[in-house]
Amino acid sequence: MSHALLCCLMLVATLQAEEGPLSGRARDEALRQRMTVDWSEQPVERALRGLAKQQGLNLVIDRRIDRACPIYGKLENHPLEKVFDMAAQIAGGNAVLIGDVVYIAPEQTADRAATAAALLEEELPRKLGNLPRVDVRWEQGATVGSRIEQIVKDSELPLTVPSGLEEKLEGDEVKDILPLDALLVLLAQNDRTLEVSKQKLDIVDLPESPNLERRIRLPRGQARALTKRYSQMFPGVLLEAKGSTLVATGSWLPLRQLETQVAIDRGPAPRSRGRRTTPSASERIRVSMRNTTLENFARQLSKVAEREVELDEKSLEAAGMSSRDRISYVGEANSVEDLLRLAIGKKYGYQVTDEKITITAPARGQ
Repeated sequence: MSHALLCCLMLVATLQAEEGPLSGRARDEALRQRMTVDWSEQPVERALRGLAKQQGLNLVIDRRIDRACPIYGKLENHPLEKVFDMAAQIAGGNAVLIGDVVYIAPEQTADRAATAAALLEEELPRKLGNLPRVDVRWEQGATVGSRIEQIVKDSELPLTVPSGLEEKLEGDEVKDILPLDALLVLLAQNDRTLEVSKQKLDIVDLPESPNLERRIRLPRGQARALTKRYSQMFPGVLLEAKGSTLVATGSWLPLRQLETQVAIDRGPAPRSRGRRTTPSASERIRVSMRNTTLENFARQLSKVAEREVELDEKSLEAAGMSSRDRISYVGEANSVEDLLRLAIGKKYGYQVTDEKITITAPARGQ
């Protein structure tokens, strides 16, 4: 995983944080606000915590994330939630929500944990979902089991904590959250979650491929066209238009990205349905990558271009190249195509379509 991209925090679009951590609708509105960040090189943990503190959000970083991973660069005009996720990806993780907590976890855990938490919320007896909120802190070296036992005792939860939860935690703290959300974040660091059984709670392994269903209202008369568009943007989500309602089935992360896109499309500023090939000055692509791998360049380009970026490994290998080749580029570009030309055009080829970008050996590129 690359050390390129992101953290001395400079907010061009500042969000107003309320006293205490945000929750519910205020939390979602904050996470969907567009913003610009400019990070000088520093550990990803400092970047993430600075951003969460600035915006008034609870943040937990999984014990398995490389907190010292360097991160630097500038991101312009992205939803805050995407900024968290792009930063997390540099350290090999994803950013998801568990209750009111922004949870940074390894890729193989994050989406499953958030999906399981959302499913639990749907099944939870009301009395367990309305417990008094708590502040929870754990010191570095505390075990998952010891902290869970303390929360269960303090909140009088109907849960028997099994032995064997001996994984050691990194220090963290969350404030004003539901006890169950604290339990879910702790259990996720052991690839476990909770399920309801006869008005009681059980600790179980995270399911491998859990799915949620969401119903999203769309503007009248546009459901069919928007369903087609969103199907192309979010291939991991099963979509069906029923009248003016979009029925979406999938795991938490792509569903959340879909919901965020729908919310952005509903915003006061009309959005173009086509791709803009010449962004305004404030939307130009600014890149600062030094001695990064071609593989990481492709990964970051995918986020900027909002489409799949594929490396043609066979053609690269035939030309004596590989995904581990090192490249550097610092500068601006007016479009994705312009960025490709400036950053890799002298050495590599590339093919661009609306759905995918393929980086190839020169003989097969443009």
